[in-house]
Amino acid sequence: MFELESKGQKKNNIDLVRLDAEKNRIFKIFEKSKLIEVHVPSLLNASELLDLYGEDLRLRAYTTSDPVLGEQVLRPDFTLPILMYFLGSGRKEAKYFCLGNIWRRQKVSSIVPSEQLQVGFEFFDKSRNEKVIRDVEAYLLVTKILKKFKVRAVTGDLQILTSAINELNTSEYKKNALKRHIWRPKRFKRLIELFSNSRMAFQKKSILGDFDKFSVEKSINNSGPIFENPIKTVDKSFIEKVQKVHSSLGDAPKILKSISEGSKKFSLAIDNLEKRVELLKAGNINLKETEFMVTYGMTTLEYYDGFVFGFQVKNKRLPPIAQGGRYDSLCQTLAKNKNGFGAIGSMIRIDFLQKI
Repeated sequence: MFELESKGQKKNNIDLVRLDAEKNRIFKIFEKSKLIEVHVPSLLNASELLDLYGEDLRLRAYTTSDPVLGEQVLRPDFTLPILMYFLGSGRKEAKYFCLGNIWRRQKVSSIVPSEQLQVGFEFFDKSRNEKVIRDVEAYLLVTKILKKFKVRAVTGDLQILTSAINELNTSEYKKNALKRHIWRPKRFKRLIELFSNSRMAFQKKSILGDFDKFSVEKSINNSGPIFENPIKTVDKSFIEKVQKVHSSLGDAPKILKSISEGSKKFSLAIDNLEKRVELLKAGNINLKETEFMVTYGMTTLEYYDGFVFGFQVKNKRLPPIAQGGRYDSLCQTLAKNKNGFGAIGSMIRIDFLQKI
């Protein structure tokens, strides 16, 4: 028994040494890239997070009630607390990183622990012209950290789909409803079906029954008739084609241009993608081996609204070893400034690096 315990303790000591070595290596990379380390609280105000995630937060995060502070949440990630730190700093732009634990509920069958050690970094930029450059800088920083590991890179761009929705010849209400449900693919599909049919061709109750628990019927009824000016079949097909784009990153702009139909806002999103691809190519990223999916991250990256990315290991039971993306809308909402700054960030699961 003593021998077994000694072996177990020895393994734990080796793991801790390796973990410290990884942290030191990553810290050096951040220092060379001129990132500043910050420290954020582990307990966060629940109301701020609920505004960000919605009621789904309670299904994934750990909450507690404090007699003085009210409902609190163990931080589920670093994005919001670092963003709030930046807003309180008075700076116009910054590059921060943070190391610590995050907590998320997991399914019984999951091998992912509820408590994870992560490092997160965020770039805050004030100029619209810098956004594509910052996107590339953030992506290259993660690839540098993961260079010695065998990972598969997947990228996406939520601006592509939201821009395509903006091009629809329908009411602003319908466009906004679709954009709100981008992160819920099944509901998004049902809404597209609902908004694409006239009253004569579609039975309202048959589809809205699926949305009762989400109060969608009440929202729709309060917003006026939904069967007027339905989305045309050709526009519905356009959205579906955009959603299905899955290719190498290098081929993505060409494929999207072929279905763009000359839409101005949509074309601008493709232009941004094309600029990003060229910069990544200049940064020695293998565009053929890097995947691109328009819908990537649309079930897990709730507050991102632009370029998104993830790095997956061979073991499919493990979550992405790193993920990140741009979240300008969140910045504008919290800063109450529509023309203000934007941000892109990423997280890396430090304690999972030893399992690759």
